[in-house]
Amino acid sequence: MIKDIRALFPSAEFVGIVPPLSAWHTYNTSYSQGLSVCQLRDVYQASQYFDRAYDFSVVSAITTRTDNTYDGYHYDPKVFDEITGMIESNRLEFGVLINDYSLEAYQALYLSKLENFLEQEGDWDGMSVAER
Repeated sequence: MIKDIRALFPSAEFVGIVPPLSAWHTYNTSYSQGLSVCQLRDVYQASQYFDRAYDFSVVSAITTRTDNTYDGYHYDPKVFDEITGMIESNRLEFGVLINDYSLEAYQALYLSKLENFLEQEGDWDGMSVAER
């Protein structure tokens, strides 16, 4: 489908995003169930269809707060205004440009940030994804 759209708009730049997700949501629905590695692989594969693909669900000061999201999925519009500004300026204050990483480096960065957060919160059991 992206190829069809590219054919219609050959000079357009295609930008994809993974929206922010609460670090707790990420832990509860992915990491704790051993699904992170395969989910990140799928995100990485999808990112290859875009000129630039960003992941704003990576643990950050935004995804660890609770006052900027309604339920861990839906964020305050101000967060998306910030994301739009970062994409337009090519200056990230949070999130990652997936295209800058190999699959293995992207997975390692993502999981390291999540494990560091969990360790700081005292909720990490000390087992990496590889050990699960």
